[in-house]
Amino acid sequence: MVRRLKPVQESRLWLLGRHRETSVEQQFNSVPETSANSIKWCAVGVAEMAKCGVWSMNSVTGGQPDIECQNAVTADDCVKKIMRKEADAITLDGGQVYTAGKCGLVPVMVEQYDQELCGTSGAASSYTAVAVVKKGSGVTWANLKWQEVLPHRPRQNSRLEHAHGPHLQPD
Repeated sequence: MVRRLKPVQESRLWLLGRHRETSVEQQFNSVPETSANSIKWCAVGVAEMAKCGVWSMNSVTGGQPDIECQNAVTADDCVKKIMRKEADAITLDGGQVYTAGKCGLVPVMVEQYDQELCGTSGAASSYTAVAVVKKGSGVTWANLKWQEVLPHRPRQNSRLEHAHGPHLQPD
């Protein structure tokens, strides 16, 4: 019988795997008050919040953490928090970056997989999506937007949110 752990238990398992010498409560209670200069990072879900908590504890300089963790249920909730100035930053996948851009948010850091472009001025990363559709499925360019796609990495969720952008042209 498989039993789902409660969110608190999940975060304890993640933290205790790395910090067995102290309890979760001691770790989170040891984080000092945040300063106005800290970055408010928005974490989606229990696992991201636990990672952010460890990051925050390890970012303390001058008695204050450089990272303050904010929690949200979805990435869209984090975008709303950023727009309301309740958070400063979040990690997003390509489709979510597009949506966040429509809300006025801009990427400040990207993953670069081509080592040669890392030191080049003006080098840009790109996010490539390929849609393969079975003939006769009823999916067309007109209704492709918002279709669910299989992720190329485990636990990565993607949607074709910007399939009608100027960079995608049907043959």
